[in-house]
Amino acid sequence: PATDIYSAGCLMLYLFYGMKYKAARGKNLASSRRVPAISVAEAVRHGYRRIAAKFFIAILSKALQFKPEDRYQNAEEMLADILRLKTLTTPPKFLLAENLTRSPYFVDGSRDAELADLQNDLVTGVQTCALPISDLQNDLANGIHPLFIFGVGGVGKSELACEFARNMIKNGTPAFRVTFKGSMRDTILSLKFSGYEADAPDSESDYRRRIDLLKENYQGCLLIVDNFDDDEKSFATVMNEPACVELVNETGLKILFTTRSRPNESAKELQPLNESNAMKLFTSISPVNANDEKIVRELIREVDCHPMTVELLAKTREDSWQTISYKELLQRLRYRGLDDTDLPAVAIKKNFTEREEKIYGHLRTLFNICRLGKDYRQAICHATLLPVDGFDAAIFITNELDDQKIQLRDLEAHSWIRRHKENNRLTIHPLIRTIFRNEL
Repeated sequence: PATDIYSAGCLMLYLFYGMKYKAARGKNLASSRRVPAISVAEAVRHGYRRIAAKFFIAILSKALQFKPEDRYQNAEEMLADILRLKTLTTPPKFLLAENLTRSPYFVDGSRDAELADLQNDLVTGVQTCALPISDLQNDLANGIHPLFIFGVGGVGKSELACEFARNMIKNGTPAFRVTFKGSMRDTILSLKFSGYEADAPDSESDYRRRIDLLKENYQGCLLIVDNFDDDEKSFATVMNEPACVELVNETGLKILFTTRSRPNESAKELQPLNESNAMKLFTSISPVNANDEKIVRELIREVDCHPMTVELLAKTREDSWQTISYKELLQRLRYRGLDDTDLPAVAIKKNFTEREEKIYGHLRTLFNICRLGKDYRQAICHATLLPVDGFDAAIFITNELDDQKIQLRDLEAHSWIRRHKENNRLTIHPLIRTIFRNEL
């Protein structure tokens, strides 16, 4: 075995350096007179990061020791060191809990125009809408960033951003997504990288190291900062925080923000689906026969084709085993709140628009129609305490009482909370979070 290891060392030396090695008796690799000494600088030139170069030389030296007893004694021992070397030479990698998996209710082709506008904005450098995917790609290709997608809650900003990212990945540009944590510094400190553990978590040195990792390994990549909103601070205040300025201007990342705030006067708001695509969304969840199509379209128009409301409408109808009629749904939505005497009124904030108040009223009415009473409201209020990027579903439900476990599963079945099967994380949409926090 030690002889075989020596042969493997000779092969590695030849493959990496083009050198043939004839060991002088008692000499190691670095001191051999027959072969020029291999320096750290030379190892770096051959593609090894400086931190790993000495370790690489040590592996070769041990494999090529003249005395068999001084070499690796078996292949497993040498392989273990090679795998350690691989870790050292592999750039740190994002290990984000959030993912870019498409929602099962995303309607193919429903956002092609917006995607095209995003691409166009990347080309022209002027953000005129929010945005078609192809336009985003063009803007990014021409170095225009950051980009923004803005609109009311539940209109599909995150889904549009993720669809754009999936397109970028298909075209060879790595893309990642992270949820805004209230400040850009905290968001950066939440990023996880393979091969990096902070000696002093959340310290200035930890923050600086993460910025350096982004600069060194992710220039030109797309980073989506999702839900870039702060109810306590203005958009300009958050955007001008030093960490945000540094991320945008100094890391070389192409950044796409999703936000409820208008980023500039020329930006256009992301609009709800058109009626045809909203109908496709509804029927993908709850089939509609030809005789009912007219009233279902009336329902969809009543909620202004708002994607989240349309999805919950369809879920409400389907989960009732179709015992709730379309006529009843329409009547309750039109007179939202008047007959919902068991549901307390939402404390609407001053800066809520009339459109947002209408959306909130519709969602509250649907929650009541689902016959999800006080106990369910308490369970969903617990869910509003989840971190913005979600929480491990298994851990969360384990700490709930048996009745609350049933309620949480019912809420997930009705789409009021989400369990992402790819990583088993439980999340609640910011819009739902806002409504039920106002209920507290």
